[in-house]
Amino acid sequence: MTDPRTKVLSFLLVVTVIAGAVPAAGVGPVAAATTGNDDPGNTPSDDPANTPGDDPDAFHLQQNGQCYEIGTLGDGSQSVEAFYDYRNPETDPSSDKYASFGTTHLQDNQESKLLVYNGSDGYSLVVIHDEMSQDDGGAPYGSTVTFQLSGVNNSSWVVQDDSYDDGNQDDNWDTAGNTHEIDWKWSGDRNDGGALSNVTGEEITIDPGFNEDASAWDSWPYAGDEQNKTDDWRVVDREGDYRFEQFLDMSESVTLVSGTCSDGASPSADLTSSPKSAGNDGTVTLDASSSTDADDDIEEYHWDVDGDGEIDERTDDASLEHTYEQSGNYTATVLVVDETNREDTATTTVEVPESDDGDGGDDGSGGDDGDSSGGDDSDGGDDPPADGSPNAALSLTDSVADFSNTVGFNASGSTADGEIVEYHWDFDGDGHVDRTTPDESTEGSKTNDAHTAYHVVYSLYDDPGTYTAEVTVVTDDGDTDTATAELEVEKNDETEPSATLDVPPEVTVGEQFEVEATDISEVTIQHVGWVFDGEVGPTGETVKHTFEETGEKKVELRLIDHAGNKNVLNTTVDVVEADDGDSGDGDSDDGDTGDGDEPDDGDTGDGDTGDGDESDDGDDSDGDDSNEGGLDDDDDRDSHSGGVPSVDPGDDESADDRAMNDGPRSVAANLSDDDGRFGSVVATADNGSKLAVEVHGTAPGGLPAPSPDADGFEAITFLTVEGADGVNLTVANDRLDAVGATPENVSLFRYENDTWSAVETSVTNASGNATEFRANATNGTYALGVERPAIGVADLTVQNAEIAAGDSATIAVTVENDGLAAGEGTVELTVDGDVVETRTVSLPAGEWQTLRFAPTFADEGTFEVTVGDASAEIVVESAETTTTTTTTETSDAGEPTTTTEATVDPTTTDDSSAGTPGFGVAVALVALLAATLLALRRR
Repeated sequence: MTDPRTKVLSFLLVVTVIAGAVPAAGVGPVAAATTGNDDPGNTPSDDPANTPGDDPDAFHLQQNGQCYEIGTLGDGSQSVEAFYDYRNPETDPSSDKYASFGTTHLQDNQESKLLVYNGSDGYSLVVIHDEMSQDDGGAPYGSTVTFQLSGVNNSSWVVQDDSYDDGNQDDNWDTAGNTHEIDWKWSGDRNDGGALSNVTGEEITIDPGFNEDASAWDSWPYAGDEQNKTDDWRVVDREGDYRFEQFLDMSESVTLVSGTCSDGASPSADLTSSPKSAGNDGTVTLDASSSTDADDDIEEYHWDVDGDGEIDERTDDASLEHTYEQSGNYTATVLVVDETNREDTATTTVEVPESDDGDGGDDGSGGDDGDSSGGDDSDGGDDPPADGSPNAALSLTDSVADFSNTVGFNASGSTADGEIVEYHWDFDGDGHVDRTTPDESTEGSKTNDAHTAYHVVYSLYDDPGTYTAEVTVVTDDGDTDTATAELEVEKNDETEPSATLDVPPEVTVGEQFEVEATDISEVTIQHVGWVFDGEVGPTGETVKHTFEETGEKKVELRLIDHAGNKNVLNTTVDVVEADDGDSGDGDSDDGDTGDGDEPDDGDTGDGDTGDGDESDDGDDSDGDDSNEGGLDDDDDRDSHSGGVPSVDPGDDESADDRAMNDGPRSVAANLSDDDGRFGSVVATADNGSKLAVEVHGTAPGGLPAPSPDADGFEAITFLTVEGADGVNLTVANDRLDAVGATPENVSLFRYENDTWSAVETSVTNASGNATEFRANATNGTYALGVERPAIGVADLTVQNAEIAAGDSATIAVTVENDGLAAGEGTVELTVDGDVVETRTVSLPAGEWQTLRFAPTFADEGTFEVTVGDASAEIVVESAETTTTTTTTETSDAGEPTTTTEATVDPTTTDDSSAGTPGFGVAVALVALLAATLLALRRR
């Protein structure tokens, strides 16, 4: 019979072998590591991705009749298994998180996502549920999701999260045949998902079961309540250097299909009205049932009943009844949309004649309709109270609307003994009067009468939700009454944004030009970005760019609205060589700023300031140098002038001359610093009694000097301008080089309302020595500045601030560029002042990026982690340990006897078993130890 002490020793040897599978802690206090790629949101990132031209296979997603073309992630260099990087205690590297370590940059708390990944093993559909964190981090809730996938013919699951050899996983994977059903289940701080490879050529439909529709919703302990649930479902889309996320309907199936959205024929719209003349009641039937579509898949009808360009109602029916409240001729329009978003419009004319009710009364004031009030009350309102106060009434044309709809707020049913003279509107019920009618029409609204106000939803409300609108009616006696109505605003995730591209058809190589996005269809626009010939440019409705090579170049405008819908518009620009004609001869109409003709030479309108020639012959034939464009190349100038001639600002016209002058005028001054003169400025004006420009080396009048961190730019010099309609500036190129500037990021900035803001500035001429600018400067104080990046840390979040020794902390750091120019910055993670990891981040102006760090802490203690100006504390407690004590005794027979005992240190509690299939390593060891000791006691 085996001695019990020997059994204990054998068990401890087993424990030692199992414990050897646990990852070793880092050496020293911190071992830096990362858990995934940086998270760029909707900004450029380093994630490898295909451009549309690189994709041998395109993919699109269909849902609710909508078609979304989606770009793939990955460049084919690594497998989808390596991209997903699923880890459990059986994998290498191992983890008791049972989660994806490779997609942390895509994971979000309580969100489910789909994407297509281009890997070395082909194209794969990747599913990601929820967000992985550690301990009590930023993703404390679990949930369960059921997906049924049909049409799975040649595809196979190469990643099954969770699936492992001991067979104790909680997830259910039924992958037999062409229809697969998976029940994913996870606890807090975990994520779940999988990867289905070889989806090219497939047409796979996913029928989702989120929250209460999931099979295990009522049985899984980390589901079934308001916290442990999934809030959003999205598809991840990649286009060029940008990643987007499109919201999906969580209650409807989606179909992933190879190829692009159908490019078949658009529908053909048809519209008639009956009757053509609406008669006294103004009610007509608009009929679009004769509209046709090649695929017979017309999905929606969008109605503009009055021709104002705004959609009044959307239906899936082909007809609509509408009552016109005012007489007149209306042009009704229907927009027919098919399942792939192809569309067509048709119109019809409706005539609404003046009403003739045969009643000579005054409609509620003097007519006698037989009731006790003496009013007609034909507008449907209740009889006013006996005390004579008004009775307010409010109805809405729609009780449910999305952001693009127009809603009418109708108080025509309000009644009063006297005359209602005003309607006070509070559209969101916050107690603040948003509008009073009668008034003039405002942007985004129209008013048929004082008692009815029409507004586009996005002009009133920022977020989805239920709002209580109020109207207060006021009589000529000052009496009031209030009525309310509720409007439910839905998220608009249907209409893609649109705009008009204002791009010059031809530009000169090397010269800056301006592009603008006009007529943007949605106020709720999130991103307006530009791409110039494949190069990602700045964001904003109006931006500037310079092409350095000739040829036909593509200009793209990328739009994203707050619902996640996107649109890409493009056009082409012909980039041509600069005109080599002589523009510096001083002719009176050439606008040349370089020949220096003074105002008294008979040519007061050319703004010439450059070569210092004060001859009055009007042509400067003897002073014209070889540098075309009027930029003087004379090397015998003051130091640091770059060949830019000086001007004499005091030799302007007299006041009498100005009073008699009917043409443009100019006044000039030198630009200089401690190293000498580096340029000139000329202020111009069309007549007026006062014109002046003054240059300052520092900010005048005690104004704050701009800085990149606070204002996004750095000043070269300062100006005060009076009576001008603009200024021309000539700046030496060596001065620009000295401050690290290019002409494209030089602008004039105005100080107003305690803020520096850019004014319209453009390059008008350039040579080897100097660059000329034109800026829209009137009265005020200005800085000639260089746009700079300002990259800093906006936020630092530790998702698990209390960990055990040997574990990693998850740190999310948001870095943003508050400057006006793109730039690169270095981000350092320090622990107790020691740098443990350094990252380099490159950001366009105004963009942000989230970096994730995962340092491992080997020792106990409290550590301060810092990135930039942001810091936080991490508490590291001792890890659970097992110690072995061996003693030697002498038996009764005089034989030495060895006793071995195991002690478990309870200083920390490992919660890795929570929601983990198969418990966890630490819990398994404790359970095994307890079972063995119990068996020993029973023997």
